[in-house]
Amino acid sequence: MVATNSCTQVSGYRWDFGDGTTSNLANPAHTFARDGVYRVCLTVTADNGREKCSDTFCRNITISGCRGIISFKKGQEGGITTDAELNEFNASVFPNPFGQRLSVRFENPSEQKVAITLLNGNGQQVALLSDESRAAGNHEVQFDVEALHLAEGIYFIAIRSEQHTSYKKVLYRK
Repeated sequence: MVATNSCTQVSGYRWDFGDGTTSNLANPAHTFARDGVYRVCLTVTADNGREKCSDTFCRNITISGCRGIISFKKGQEGGITTDAELNEFNASVFPNPFGQRLSVRFENPSEQKVAITLLNGNGQQVALLSDESRAAGNHEVQFDVEALHLAEGIYFIAIRSEQHTSYKKVLYRK
């Protein structure tokens, strides 16, 4: 079976922050009133003139202390980046959008095992790009993603250790 997404023109966004508030902005900012675990969902609707389609991505997030702001903003060089409390590695990805190659920069606060994975828009792992012990300090890792045979679309780079997590939104174009 071959599935093709023919909806390419985004016509709407709906954020549900899991605390009773929503937004229809593409890049909203939200402050949570109190600590807790919230299920944050983004539904993107697209319309190519012949058909409409939508997809929803949800993630449970934990808010504690001063980490209660999520902000999504337009990134440099036309890409979209997620600058949020879920960027504990101070990570960046480039180019964005990306094609055959993708580079990931991050600051590792201490020597630890760090996994870098590529997730699809539903948060499912597409590929484990790296999983190794890394020294404290700045790192840049480059990946050749051509062998993954990705469909064009939105993906997430997840950088995780036992104590830290970063997510970066990326757009793949062939």
